[in-house]
Amino acid sequence: MPDPTAVHLRTTRLHDTLVIHLAGDVDLATAAPLRAAVRRAFAEATTAVVLDLADITFFGAEGLALLVESRELADAAGLRVAVVAPGRRVLMPIRATGVDRVLDVRASLVDALSATAACR
Repeated sequence: MPDPTAVHLRTTRLHDTLVIHLAGDVDLATAAPLRAAVRRAFAEATTAVVLDLADITFFGAEGLALLVESRELADAAGLRVAVVAPGRRVLMPIRATGVDRVLDVRASLVDALSATAACR
């Protein structure tokens, strides 16, 4: 039986944007493998990355650290990055810690894709 607290990552390429869909819990238990998978995904990106957090069930401090690291990866590679955070579960910690001031946080995947395309 699959672990219900595990985090799952799936990537999709939409034109020149790599979308990283995350589902499940982002916490200390899932941080290391998730961080490695996100780094690999960023290495494949060519223009822009969208982190889709719509299906996250728990978002702890490790999730916030992952977002900050994602911003750093994007800056180092010259990539645009946006985050999809439609619900309070993810949006509240992002706002409370000020991470929304360093990342483009959007309410939907469509908005995030538009934001990364508008920067071209």
